[in-house]
Amino acid sequence: MTRTFVTFLLVLGICQASFMLKNIDEKEVDLKYRLPSDVVIPTDYTLHLTPDLKNFTFEGEVNIMLRALTTNNTLTLNSKELTIHNVKFEDLDTNKTFKNEYTEDKQHEILIITVDPQFEKDHNYSLQIQYSGILNNNSRGFYRSRVMDGDKVTGYAATTHFEPTGARLAFPCWDEPAYKAKFNIRLTHNKEFQAISNMDELDKQDKQDTQDKQDGMITTSFKETPPMSTYLVAFVVSEYKFKEDKDHNFTYRVWTKANAIDQTDYALKMGMKILEQLDLYTNISYQKYMPAKMDQISQKDFPAGAMENWGLVIYRESSLLYNESSSTTRTKMSILTVIAHEFAHQWFGDLVSPKWWKYIWLNEGFANYFQYFISHKVVPELRLDDMFVVESMQQTAMVADWSPKQRPMNQDVTSPQEISALFDSIAYSKAGSVIRMMSHAMTEEVFQKGLQQYLKSNALRNADSIDLFGSLQKALDEGGIKWKQPVQVIMHNWVEYPGYPTLTVKRVKEGYQLTQEHFVIALIKVNEYPTKWWIPITYVEESNPNFKNTTPVDWFAPEKESHTVPSEEKKGWFIFNTQQAGYYRVNYDVENWELLIKELNMGNDTKIHVLNRAQMIDDAFNLARVNSLNYTVALNVALYLTHEADYMPWQPAFRHLSFLRNLLRTSEEYHTFMEIRRVINSVSTLLRCEACIRNGG
Repeated sequence: MTRTFVTFLLVLGICQASFMLKNIDEKEVDLKYRLPSDVVIPTDYTLHLTPDLKNFTFEGEVNIMLRALTTNNTLTLNSKELTIHNVKFEDLDTNKTFKNEYTEDKQHEILIITVDPQFEKDHNYSLQIQYSGILNNNSRGFYRSRVMDGDKVTGYAATTHFEPTGARLAFPCWDEPAYKAKFNIRLTHNKEFQAISNMDELDKQDKQDTQDKQDGMITTSFKETPPMSTYLVAFVVSEYKFKEDKDHNFTYRVWTKANAIDQTDYALKMGMKILEQLDLYTNISYQKYMPAKMDQISQKDFPAGAMENWGLVIYRESSLLYNESSSTTRTKMSILTVIAHEFAHQWFGDLVSPKWWKYIWLNEGFANYFQYFISHKVVPELRLDDMFVVESMQQTAMVADWSPKQRPMNQDVTSPQEISALFDSIAYSKAGSVIRMMSHAMTEEVFQKGLQQYLKSNALRNADSIDLFGSLQKALDEGGIKWKQPVQVIMHNWVEYPGYPTLTVKRVKEGYQLTQEHFVIALIKVNEYPTKWWIPITYVEESNPNFKNTTPVDWFAPEKESHTVPSEEKKGWFIFNTQQAGYYRVNYDVENWELLIKELNMGNDTKIHVLNRAQMIDDAFNLARVNSLNYTVALNVALYLTHEADYMPWQPAFRHLSFLRNLLRTSEEYHTFMEIRRVINSVSTLLRCEACIRNGG
């Protein structure tokens, strides 16, 4: 076995693949997509829509209250695929009506209204637009979603999905997140259907004319919303049924098609527990600033797992419905984390929204982080806090972020296509990983106080990364914790540049010598961005294997070529990046790798934390993949798995062994690799069976 193992390693070295980089064309910035910010501010929308689920059309009328910031004669707002029938512009201070003309810039999804005479600065105006549109089948804007019974379409629901730029498909509006306004919504629909929106129902009224009465049409009106961005507006007209939790003093329901109503119990139960945990964590009651009601509804046709519309979260059916007799444990875990993700958005994204899509990670990064963190508080036995490391950080963020052509967290965009492209692993998983790193570097308690300050200071407003860092800095100062530099300085390269570092550690006379390098999956390094970061340093030594403390003992400054951490220990293993709290990889000298492998093979007696065991698997194979570590070391680390009874280190192991299997499939030494893999798999099969028994799935 030893001889064939060595031969296998030689072949593996030859077979290491080079990775081609995609050429990303640099596009000129087209500022015509952006609305002018110094002309008017919308403060209130009154929106009345009448969907026709037979002809798949809708009629609409919107009345927008505006405050003029300057004297001008041009209004510029967003509109897409709407037929404009009539426009009226009126000065509310003088009751004066203006002549107007309008044109459409379809390429930039802009409606331009020219009025005569000019409107005046500091006056209040009303813009009324009558229009019509199509209930499309593209799952964007205001669209139709199928209602299914098995493979049979039994009807349709009229529903919405506006994020990021879909509100303009339903009504003319200032469709940028900074333009927060209040919304009064009315929906006219068939009496047999139910209408729901962001807010509780205000009343239902029959149409007054005889013809509409004969057709059985009613109008459902809703309470006025708090100030909110257009992309969070939502409404659904359907024949769905609901289950309700009446044990709380606000509306809390889960809606779905009639034949699936019994599959809503899990979401109803867990959703309330998640809301309660978020209330406690943020110290902002859901009922204080929020819509003070929560509807969750499933749709057959939905482009995402779910959407966090304020007070009305819309899900794909598979992300909300749980069948006790047929759904798996993994499905239950997925539903739990999706609900936690969307409910976290009620604070991070809805209460506080980004100033521009450049900062979408302030929404998605926090939601990604809390979908694990809050879910862990609700169901601790699932260990979702540990799962974050192996699933969201290792498997997703660090893989997406290893290309030298990847984007930074703060990415400038203008067009709808560019905006949509921001909803990626960088906004979600990398941002969540960086947020987790900040939490550990500040301590969880101080970090929580910083987030409470951030939410309180920016409630019902918009924020950017500087606002977040300012709140975290205040919490650090009040908590008596000092970083080497202000939060904004330390975090700058993490959010303004792509990638992450590899920290290389070797023992020297004075302690440990550290160097850092941008980790990239490419044989040719591209120095397009600064490639060094402020790295929080945490470590554990064999003589004192305390893995609980994850606050930095030191910081590695980006301008330094190397950094020495003093230590009197001259022997024994050492591990940097305790619990992989930092968003970086770690490499060691050969001697320390050998000491760590020996410790790992102690089996149940190992002192190494499970997350660092998972980290060593992931780091070793990825470092070998870029020729920074010999594959002999990586495979020797993996062989310890015959003693591993915890799932977390197996997660990266499965991925890397699958990668090697595919890489070597046509190699002469493929059978040797499979022999090694079979030894490891014999243990993993037993582990999986035990997990199934424990989880009942």
